[in-house]
Amino acid sequence: PDYAWQLAKNLDRKRLYMELIRPGKGFQYDGRSIATAKKLGIGVVASTDIYSANPADVQVLNVLLAMRERTLLNKVEQKGCTYSSGYIRSVEEMQLLCSDCPELIVNALDLAESIEFDLLQRDPVMPSVADGHDPARELQEKTYQRAHNRYSWLSQKVCARIDYELDLICRLGFASYFLVVADIVDYARGLGTPTAGRGSGASSIVAYCLGITNVDPLTYKLPFERFLNSGRKDFPDLDIDFCWRLRDDVIDYVYRKYGAKHVA
Repeated sequence: PDYAWQLAKNLDRKRLYMELIRPGKGFQYDGRSIATAKKLGIGVVASTDIYSANPADVQVLNVLLAMRERTLLNKVEQKGCTYSSGYIRSVEEMQLLCSDCPELIVNALDLAESIEFDLLQRDPVMPSVADGHDPARELQEKTYQRAHNRYSWLSQKVCARIDYELDLICRLGFASYFLVVADIVDYARGLGTPTAGRGSGASSIVAYCLGITNVDPLTYKLPFERFLNSGRKDFPDLDIDFCWRLRDDVIDYVYRKYGAKHVA
C-alpha cells in the first residue's frame, strides 16, 4: 500500500492497479490495501503466486525445496515454506478465494481485456560468418570448393543440383544459417570428435558438400524439397549429433564465438 502512493504521483491512475494475492497475507493486510486503493481511486485485482501449472507438480517443487535447504521434507512443511498454494487456479477456485470481494475478479477481467498484446515479428538475425563478404557468395564458393572432396569430378548433374539448392537457400535467406552450422561442424571435426548429420537435412547436396551430412542425396535419390521448399518460411532442421566426450567443448566454442546472448 505504501508503494502505491509513490506510484500514483507519477502514473496515470486510470491505468494503475493494486494486486492482491490470494491466499495472501491475511484479511487485515488486504483490507488496508483495498482502503488505500479506494483513496487513490485505483482498481484492485486478484492474483495468486504461481510456481507450477497444476497441483500435482507442487510436491515435486517441495522436494526440490527440501534438497536446496538440505533438510527433510516434513521440516520444510512444518516451517510453512512450501509451494502448496502455488499453482494455476481455476476460475471457480479464484472466485471462492475472493468471495469476500468479488470486484477483485471483475477488475482482473477488465484489466486482461484492456491489454493489447502485439509480439513484434521480425526476420531471424543470423551472425556474420562470411568475414564481411556476402553470405550467399561465401556459401556458393565454400560449397563448390568442398564439392571436390565429395566427388572425383563435378558432373553436370551434380552442378545442377548444387545450383538449384543454392538458389533456393539464398533466396529464402538461409545462407548464413548453413555457414554457421558448417562452422560448428568444422570445429567439432577439428577436435577429432565424430559428427553425424541426420534427418531431412540428408536430402541436401549443399549440406553434403559442406560436410554437415555424410549421405549423398543423388546416390539415394533424396528430393531436396523434403528438406526445403519455396513454401517454407521457418528455418529448416539441420540436426547434428556430436560425440558426448567433446560435446561441452563444442558448446563452449559456440558461446565464445557467437556470444552468450545469441546462443540457446
